[in-house]
Amino acid sequence: MYHAFVPDLLAGWDSRLTASTIAALTDAEVVLRDLQRDARDTPALEAVARPLLRAESVASSHIEGLDLSFRRLAEAEYAPSKANELELSVLGNVQAMERAIAVGTGAGVFTVNDLIAMHQNLFDGTREAVIAGMIRTVQNWIGGNSYTPVGATYVPPPPDCVPALLDDLCGFVSRDDLSPLLQAAVAHAQFENIHPFPDGNGRVRLCLIHAVLVRRDAAPLFVPPVSVRLAADPGEYVRGLTAYRGGNLDTWVSIFVEATAHATVAAQRFVGDVATLVRM
Repeated sequence: MYHAFVPDLLAGWDSRLTASTIAALTDAEVVLRDLQRDARDTPALEAVARPLLRAESVASSHIEGLDLSFRRLAEAEYAPSKANELELSVLGNVQAMERAIAVGTGAGVFTVNDLIAMHQNLFDGTREAVIAGMIRTVQNWIGGNSYTPVGATYVPPPPDCVPALLDDLCGFVSRDDLSPLLQAAVAHAQFENIHPFPDGNGRVRLCLIHAVLVRRDAAPLFVPPVSVRLAADPGEYVRGLTAYRGGNLDTWVSIFVEATAHATVAAQRFVGDVATLVRM
């Protein structure tokens, strides 16, 4: 026997965080704003924006067990007809993140079609193109084996619950009355709970961070490589997502905020190095 987990809806959601978590959230958002200011003053950063996005995509893919060097990814990008399945999968992740940024930049509400577009970019051109943009119609699960969810580490909601949950999630992402970083953290974890696609959920949930932060103008110029930091400690990342599922918002938000702050500080150093090179 197994039990599928159906997350609460986010409509009307309001956070109840401890003072220490709120302080960490505020500090991280200040650093994120500083990064945008520094990036605005470093025009040459635009020239390396795509390589930075590739680094984020490689880290995102690594979390999902897809390991690829930057050199092989670059070769696949310039000669996709010669790329193997792994290279095409990671290249699709780059395209999905680009789509997430484009979605965040566009005006209007965030919709299920925006999520579908990210998923399509992720799988178009791969051997699994048949599932590109397809919301699941069968039960899926994480862990265990391929034949039964019994013994799985997580069983998402039944497929008939998914459409309403996705509509609710997109309504939450469309809100403008929340801390952008808190909104990104909750949307990211809620998407993981819904697990709406047959495959590629982990990579789309990381794209969602970009979409939220760009849409809320928290990172209009430069989204820090949050996936790189999360990939550095996958055990802590899973612990945070599991805590959110159990109702422990503080633990998850603290882990997400810490990863974002570390990634932002590292990005600030990089922006500083680029500025120094430009002045030389």
